[in-house]
Amino acid sequence: MYTLDDYLEAEQSFTMEEANKMHRELIDSLMDGVEYEMYDAIIKASVNYMAIRTRWNIYKEERDNDQRTKAHNAVIAAFDDLADYQEAHNREASWRDAIGYEANGKYYRKRIGDFGLYLAFLVGLEAR
Repeated sequence: MYTLDDYLEAEQSFTMEEANKMHRELIDSLMDGVEYEMYDAIIKASVNYMAIRTRWNIYKEERDNDQRTKAHNAVIAAFDDLADYQEAHNREASWRDAIGYEANGKYYRKRIGDFGLYLAFLVGLEAR
Protein backbone atom coordinates (compact mmCIF):
# COMPACT_ATOMS: atom_id res chain seq x y z
CA MET A 1 0.00 0.00 0.00
CA TYR A 2 1.48 3.29 -1.13
CA THR A 3 0.94 6.43 0.94
CA LEU A 4 1.68 10.12 0.57
CA ASP A 5 4.53 9.58 3.05
CA ASP A 6 6.07 7.05 0.65
CA TYR A 7 5.83 9.57 -2.17
CA LEU A 8 7.44 12.32 -0.10
CA GLU A 9 10.53 10.15 0.33
CA ALA A 10 11.04 9.99 -3.45
CA GLU A 11 13.58 12.23 -5.14
CA GLN A 12 12.14 15.54 -6.42
CA SER A 13 8.77 14.96 -4.77
CA PHE A 14 6.80 17.88 -3.38
CA THR A 15 4.44 18.37 -0.48
CA MET A 16 0.81 19.26 -0.98
CA GLU A 17 1.64 22.75 0.30
CA GLU A 18 4.39 23.12 -2.32
CA ALA A 19 2.06 21.84 -5.05
CA ASN A 20 -0.62 24.29 -3.94
CA LYS A 21 1.89 27.16 -4.05
CA MET A 22 3.07 26.18 -7.55
CA HIS A 23 -0.53 25.90 -8.71
CA ARG A 24 -1.46 29.26 -7.20
CA GLU A 25 1.52 30.89 -8.98
CA LEU A 26 0.44 29.23 -12.22
CA ILE A 27 -3.18 30.35 -12.11
CA ASP A 28 -2.26 33.82 -10.84
CA SER A 29 0.00 34.23 -13.90
CA LEU A 30 -2.85 33.74 -16.40
CA MET A 31 -3.59 37.05 -18.08
CA ASP A 32 -5.50 36.49 -21.32
CA GLY A 33 -7.80 34.11 -23.14
CA VAL A 34 -4.94 32.35 -24.88
CA GLU A 35 -3.30 31.57 -21.55
CA TYR A 36 -6.58 30.26 -20.14
CA GLU A 37 -6.94 27.99 -23.18
CA MET A 38 -3.38 26.78 -22.67
CA TYR A 39 -4.13 26.09 -19.01
CA ASP A 40 -7.16 24.08 -20.14
CA ALA A 41 -4.84 22.08 -22.40
CA ILE A 42 -2.61 21.39 -19.38
CA ILE A 43 -5.61 20.15 -17.42
CA LYS A 44 -6.82 17.90 -20.25
CA ALA A 45 -3.35 16.44 -20.79
CA SER A 46 -2.98 15.90 -17.04
CA VAL A 47 -6.34 14.14 -16.69
CA ASN A 48 -5.51 11.91 -19.65
CA TYR A 49 -2.11 11.12 -18.16
CA MET A 50 -3.67 10.29 -14.80
CA ALA A 51 -6.11 7.86 -16.42
CA ILE A 52 -3.28 6.07 -18.22
CA ARG A 53 -0.91 6.18 -15.25
CA THR A 54 -3.38 4.73 -12.77
CA ARG A 55 -4.45 1.98 -15.17
CA TRP A 56 -0.74 1.22 -15.68
CA ASN A 57 -0.37 0.53 -12.00
CA ILE A 58 -3.56 -1.51 -11.61
CA TYR A 59 -3.74 -3.50 -14.87
CA LYS A 60 -0.16 -4.60 -15.37
CA GLU A 61 -1.08 -7.06 -18.13
CA GLU A 62 -2.46 -4.19 -20.25
CA ARG A 63 0.54 -1.89 -20.01
CA ASP A 64 1.30 0.20 -23.07
CA ASN A 65 4.55 2.05 -22.45
CA ASP A 66 4.31 4.07 -25.67
CA GLN A 67 0.86 5.38 -24.72
CA ARG A 68 2.02 6.29 -21.21
CA THR A 69 5.14 8.03 -22.51
CA LYS A 70 3.16 10.00 -25.11
CA ALA A 71 0.70 11.14 -22.44
CA HIS A 72 3.56 12.16 -20.13
CA ASN A 73 5.23 14.06 -22.98
CA ALA A 74 1.94 15.84 -23.69
CA VAL A 75 1.80 17.10 -20.09
CA ILE A 76 5.38 18.39 -20.30
CA ALA A 77 4.72 20.03 -23.67
CA ALA A 78 1.56 21.73 -22.38
CA PHE A 79 3.47 23.25 -19.45
CA ASP A 80 6.29 24.32 -21.76
CA ASP A 81 3.89 25.85 -24.29
CA LEU A 82 2.26 28.06 -21.68
CA ALA A 83 5.58 29.13 -20.17
CA ASP A 84 7.03 29.88 -23.62
CA TYR A 85 3.97 31.95 -24.51
CA GLN A 86 4.17 33.90 -21.28
CA GLU A 87 7.89 34.56 -21.67
CA ALA A 88 7.38 35.65 -25.29
CA HIS A 89 4.87 38.21 -24.01
CA ASN A 90 7.16 39.43 -21.21
CA ARG A 91 5.02 37.84 -18.52
CA GLU A 92 6.02 36.07 -15.35
CA ALA A 93 6.41 32.28 -15.63
CA SER A 94 8.35 31.50 -12.45
CA TRP A 95 5.82 28.74 -11.73
CA ARG A 96 7.53 26.78 -14.53
CA ASP A 97 10.92 27.05 -12.80
CA ALA A 98 9.36 25.82 -9.55
CA ILE A 99 8.08 22.66 -11.25
CA GLY A 100 11.46 21.98 -12.83
CA TYR A 101 12.69 20.98 -16.26
CA GLU A 102 13.25 17.60 -17.84
CA ALA A 103 16.74 18.73 -18.90
CA ASN A 104 17.73 18.86 -15.22
CA GLY A 105 17.45 15.07 -14.89
CA LYS A 106 15.09 12.12 -14.94
CA TYR A 107 13.60 12.93 -11.57
CA TYR A 108 12.51 16.33 -12.84
CA ARG A 109 10.63 14.57 -15.65
CA LYS A 110 8.87 12.57 -12.95
CA ARG A 111 8.21 15.75 -10.94
CA ILE A 112 6.56 17.43 -13.92
CA GLY A 113 4.32 14.40 -14.41
CA ASP A 114 3.57 14.36 -10.68
CA PHE A 115 2.45 17.98 -10.84
CA GLY A 116 0.16 17.11 -13.73
CA LEU A 117 -1.29 14.34 -11.57
CA TYR A 118 -1.81 16.85 -8.78
CA LEU A 119 -3.79 19.08 -11.14
CA ALA A 120 -5.89 16.11 -12.28
CA PHE A 121 -6.50 15.29 -8.62
CA LEU A 122 -7.86 18.82 -8.11
CA VAL A 123 -10.14 18.45 -11.14
CA GLY A 124 -11.56 15.32 -9.55
CA LEU A 125 -12.17 17.15 -6.30
CA GLU A 126 -13.70 20.11 -8.13
CA ALA A 127 -16.23 17.76 -9.76
CA ARG A 128 -17.54 16.90 -6.31
